[in-house]
Amino acid sequence: MLTKQELRKQALEVRKKIPLDEKRDLDRKIFENLVNFAEFSKAKLILTYFSTELEIDTKQIIDFALKCGKIVAIPRCNAQNQLDFYKILDFTNLIETKMGIIEPIANPEHKVNDFNHSICITPGLGFDKFGHRIGYGKGFYDKFLANYTQKSIGLCYNSNVIDKILHDDFDKPVDMIATERKILTKNF
Repeated sequence: MLTKQELRKQALEVRKKIPLDEKRDLDRKIFENLVNFAEFSKAKLILTYFSTELEIDTKQIIDFALKCGKIVAIPRCNAQNQLDFYKILDFTNLIETKMGIIEPIANPEHKVNDFNHSICITPGLGFDKFGHRIGYGKGFYDKFLANYTQKSIGLCYNSNVIDKILHDDFDKPVDMIATERKILTKNF
């Protein structure tokens, strides 16, 4: 079994090799599977990251959720290296960090403190069939998910869903995985 570091490298290589037209098509299919899923439809609050070039496009998810009247919140890393989520109304008031990550401006009035009726869209380079993920190695989402009691859903290309990922006790699996083929649920 490969280590997390080896899996991370392998997953990045797979993503880099996907032609742009194919990536757009795969992202669109993942988007359609996600927004047509009952858990997404029921959620009043959508917690999601702002995708980078190599990640599955979340901008279309954000735009769709806002048009549907849902509250959308994006994470920002705080001084304790934990995620705080802030509501956004559109794509303004976002800033790019030194690491190239788009985050909301930390406006205390927009900070989310109540996560009831939400779903957390979780990034990952790859997921296993049990919902464990290969992230970017910083543990931000693991810390957040450890105390998050609502549903979490990972976005992943089917080619990056593997049989098993070695995981630590503090790693919390997602409840579902949205791929271009279907939604995988806890009964993986």
